[in-house]
Amino acid sequence: MLGKSVLRVECLVDARTQVSSTSDPFELDPVEADEAEIVAPRLEVAEALRLAERYASYVVKSRRKALVTPKREVLDQRLVYKPFWIVDCAEAYTLLVDGVTGGFHPLNR
Repeated sequence: MLGKSVLRVECLVDARTQVSSTSDPFELDPVEADEAEIVAPRLEVAEALRLAERYASYVVKSRRKALVTPKREVLDQRLVYKPFWIVDCAEAYTLLVDGVTGGFHPLNR
């Protein structure tokens, strides 16, 4: 409970919504993209790092039932773009499709 242990946490912060989440380890595929097609982040790197550290501390404390805030060490940070598609379905509805997971969300027209 008060001893030292290591727990690696992969944390993503959505630069548009500021929502933090943990993720499974993943590999990045460098892809050429037209700057005009990329949605600009609404979050500065320093703020994203602060949110990630805060969320990672919460996750570690809740998983390990620790009484103290664990020491954090950032091993890597970078801006990652995730593909999404907007799909019109037979003029009845429009979906936002996650290009990585295949999950979808209906959009209002």
